[in-house]
Amino acid sequence: MHEVTSSFEDILDRVSRSRITLVAGISDTGKSTLVRRLADELPAMVVDSDIGQSDMGPPSVVSLGYRREGRFHMTDGYFVGSVTPARHFLQLMAGVSRMVLQCNRYPLIVNTTGLATGGIGRTLLTEKINAVSPDLIITISTDNELSYLNAFRKCGIEIMNMMPGPDVREKSRAERNLLRGRAFREHFEGASVQSIALQDTGIERSLLNNGAVVSPDTIRSELGFDAVHVEVSGDEAIAVFEDLVPERETIALAFGTKVISAYAASDFENVLVGIIDRDGHLSGLGIVKSIDFDRKVINILTCAKDFSVIQFGTMKLDPETFASAGQFLPSFYRA
Repeated sequence: MHEVTSSFEDILDRVSRSRITLVAGISDTGKSTLVRRLADELPAMVVDSDIGQSDMGPPSVVSLGYRREGRFHMTDGYFVGSVTPARHFLQLMAGVSRMVLQCNRYPLIVNTTGLATGGIGRTLLTEKINAVSPDLIITISTDNELSYLNAFRKCGIEIMNMMPGPDVREKSRAERNLLRGRAFREHFEGASVQSIALQDTGIERSLLNNGAVVSPDTIRSELGFDAVHVEVSGDEAIAVFEDLVPERETIALAFGTKVISAYAASDFENVLVGIIDRDGHLSGLGIVKSIDFDRKVINILTCAKDFSVIQFGTMKLDPETFASAGQFLPSFYRA
């Protein structure tokens, strides 16, 4: 790919003179180890965008912070909504861009996900570099899997390559899941169930709480079926049912909309959400216990105290084991 720089001292010196350094490599090549070593030696800020195996902050979050006395200290974060970049490119890119723009102290080191090869991985890493505009890219590779990054040299970005360290080993899926569950458990330590009135909070990444509510009586009398909750916004509608979801085409015809997001009421249980405070910063994560549509209250297990905005994720988390409990996806219909 290019000349290998095996000296950590050379890397350290170059990072100390850079404004923004981005560290890239496939999974289990030692990216996080390198970032920790650099942050231990330098008064650097760090953006951790490895949402699946984060070192700073909980999984599913792009985190900004610093390292002191062998520990990371998170100062802000951006909730992506899942522990995988798949189907979350926009949220991941928004999170990285926001954390970088928020940083007013340099040097800044950006750690990346292990999704760096194949069409999707190349696109993600390439556009992340375009968004961040680093002075320096450090690649950790054993072959030419990251040679496509050489194109950035034409833009004046310096590239240095390292080989994975001798202690680097591949983690099994079970080990990754165990580490991720442990990180979630630490984040939720001391959490309690909070009941939040829907009218007092905003909701992002969902039509819920963002449309005109159709009363259950109207639905029953005029449309011929029961629903727990229905909202219509333009050509879209969200419909929540007690149990079985009717034919989606029937729902669309009933409301005169082109797009329907339909759920059973139980679908909202255990959904992972981000809690945003009144200043627009991440206050913490939450796990939805239930939504009482009659009382218009959402019950969330969380350590957060400020509930200005709730951002829905696309994954569920078991509140007992903190293991993944499936996905949160609607029964979707588009006319």
